[in-house]
Amino acid sequence: MSVITTSWESLAPPLVLAARLVLALLFGVAGVGKVVRPGSAARAAVQFRVMRKESAAFAVGLGAVELLTAAALLGPPPLATAGCAMAGLLSLSFIAISVPALARGDRFACGCLFGQAHLSWVTPVRAAAMAAGALAALVVYLTGAPAVNAGAVADAIGLTVLVIGLPAAFGTYLTVQAAHRERRRA
Repeated sequence: MSVITTSWESLAPPLVLAARLVLALLFGVAGVGKVVRPGSAARAAVQFRVMRKESAAFAVGLGAVELLTAAALLGPPPLATAGCAMAGLLSLSFIAISVPALARGDRFACGCLFGQAHLSWVTPVRAAAMAAGALAALVVYLTGAPAVNAGAVADAIGLTVLVIGLPAAFGTYLTVQAAHRERRRA
């Protein structure tokens, strides 16, 4: 009988790379949404009380920062380190504006993910998970970037698909169930 042991050194590369990929995907989608359709993000900035009046320039600028963050996250370790720091700061900032809005009872399109997401308590929880992933990866990079090999890349892609795919599949399931209930009522 053999005992399988795994050290942190063997787990770090795929976990850190998966965190970077997930964050890059989320920031990339959010950034494109703001650049392509700045109106919803501009409205959300007013509703979050970040801006006094709608500003497409602010929304596009924020989208550009998110796209730069995504690009940095996909870069080599010096850029990835900066990308992790930027992702962490953006995520913590989003928590700082979403929690007070929720506490006020506000519910509106948050300007995230092509403006489709609506503000709920899931919003700051998602941002906290993003901040935790970014900050954990940042700590790993600041203490020495892990060596990445082909196996780590494959594992990271698998983890990324799992982290993004499961919530997406569950969301699709809930949408189909809601549509089915509506059809049965009609």
